[in-house]
Amino acid sequence: MYYLGIGVKDGQIYVGGKVGLRHRLYPYPMLLPLRFEPFEGMIDYPDSRDFAGRLFLEDSFDPVTRVRRGRVYSGGHATRAYVSEHNGLAGDKASMMMYEYQRDPLHKFKELHGARLPLVYLGSEDFRSTWRIVDIEQDSNDTFVVVLKSYRSLGEIPEMKWEEVPTEIKRQVEERIEDVEVSINREGPKNVIDRCRDAVGLIIGHLIQSPGKDLNDAIDAYSRHESGKHKKLVQHASHTIRILHSRGKPNVEHKLQTPPLVEEDAQLAVRCFGTILKEVGWAN
Repeated sequence: MYYLGIGVKDGQIYVGGKVGLRHRLYPYPMLLPLRFEPFEGMIDYPDSRDFAGRLFLEDSFDPVTRVRRGRVYSGGHATRAYVSEHNGLAGDKASMMMYEYQRDPLHKFKELHGARLPLVYLGSEDFRSTWRIVDIEQDSNDTFVVVLKSYRSLGEIPEMKWEEVPTEIKRQVEERIEDVEVSINREGPKNVIDRCRDAVGLIIGHLIQSPGKDLNDAIDAYSRHESGKHKKLVQHASHTIRILHSRGKPNVEHKLQTPPLVEEDAQLAVRCFGTILKEVGWAN
């Protein structure tokens, strides 16, 4: 499948080779906007008003292993093409305006020579998920099949012992954990860290009986409090999240010349949050 097109009027998906008709795909496939984590030499295909610059056409998805296989198409542009809805039966031919993409050659990936491949972001900006490239295969039609594995999973949050969470704060803790879990699969690193910071602020504030206190001051108070002065791991994990949160602010990034937040920073924040939950006795 060299070309992939989206019908301007009907929104249906059509594919085809370099010559001949474009054939409609049945059933309607899983088609997602795709962005690569920037890397040197990457060709960027900016989004238009209505269409993404790159698309991922899913061939298969294993919900157990969270592995996706599919093909990448790029460089969409408006064109007119002949299409078939029933594999070229007599009289089944029509001219249609579509937004058409070519298969992405992914040639820059060959030049990385074993270096870490870029992360892949699937979905629209507000609800994207993060994936890691585990393999790139080339089929008999010289089309690259990309194998992706989910980079994050809700397994990062330990199993809660809800009977240990104080009743007066249980609902708020549930809401904060849900916010963290949603951000893990749908949002970028900064938002994940922000949600972890909100949750830790709630927990530390409750433990020192001073809700709403600035997190830095709350951690210092916790280090002197009877319930926390011996829990060094909670103190250091909380400070790590606080520092990551501050680095997400543009003025701090400019002043200290710190690198932008990346996926590994978000993973660190989530692990620190899970450690805090376990250390205070609220999770296994």
